[in-house]
Amino acid sequence: MRRTLVILGVLAAAAACGGSSAGPGLTVVSGGLTYFLVTGQGGLDTVSALPGAKVQLTGTAYDGNLRSLVVKGDTTWTSRDTTLARVSSTGLVTMIATGATYVIGTITVNSVTVGDSALVRILSPQ
Repeated sequence: MRRTLVILGVLAAAAACGGSSAGPGLTVVSGGLTYFLVTGQGGLDTVSALPGAKVQLTGTAYDGNLRSLVVKGDTTWTSRDTTLARVSSTGLVTMIATGATYVIGTITVNSVTVGDSALVRILSPQ
């Protein structure tokens, strides 16, 4: 499956800001947030389940060199069609009715907003 990144904002001074160390392997973003990927179980950007099922989505932030970042900020989750799937503030998707929609996760750090979506397919009970 081809992944499409949705870049909702760009920080002009990203090169000048950089990140600061918060311990071994951890970076607190002070600029340089470039990408945000939304995935379900197994790192897939498409999830499928029957009505009534719940699926957890996660979001991961990356810098311009595709290094994952630990960021201070909350992900905002929205469903494009809440009659098909609802999403909680933690990315837990509840399948409502047969169909397909996108669930979008966005994060804003230092006035930079980036986001991505996962395709959510609600399967027809056979």
